[in-house]
Amino acid sequence: MPAKSNVSLVGFMGSGKTASGQELARLLRFEFLDSDQLIQAEAGLTVAEIFEKHGEPKFREMEKALAEKMRGMKRTVWATGGGAWLNAQIRQLLQENSWSFWLKVSADQSWKRVSSHLSQRPLLARAADPLAEISRKLQERDATYALADFRVDTDHKTPREVAAEIMERIRTDKLLDKF
Repeated sequence: MPAKSNVSLVGFMGSGKTASGQELARLLRFEFLDSDQLIQAEAGLTVAEIFEKHGEPKFREMEKALAEKMRGMKRTVWATGGGAWLNAQIRQLLQENSWSFWLKVSADQSWKRVSSHLSQRPLLARAADPLAEISRKLQERDATYALADFRVDTDHKTPREVAAEIMERIRTDKLLDKF
């Protein structure tokens, strides 16, 4: 098995995958990839529009295709969509050549971070009680997120602090060749 040369950030919406990933990529001098942004660019639609017009299964197919492309990549920080890690095939593809970090967020903190742009969150947009829906989904997903190589609690931390914590783990455990 080839050495892992990438970092994947997994976790629930509002955990800070994109913002922390951008900072981590800067620190590592790696390329930053955000699966939601790449899918939107490819489809010419927002994530919410993809869900509305084509359904969640189509979106998950697009996530899987991106994870397959990652096989040939090196020196990338990959911010996955909140549901990508739940798919066993995507999870396996990511685990093959990336160190996975679960950015763990509480329901309250997730709500604070996403409540101002619910229309961009198709899994919450139609919920009668979005905070309750976040709590329910976190309970469903936490055991699968816990399959990641490492966990970083992101509540009350800035993206810079989260990235620094991941960098420390990379250095301490010598996860990547350059450290």
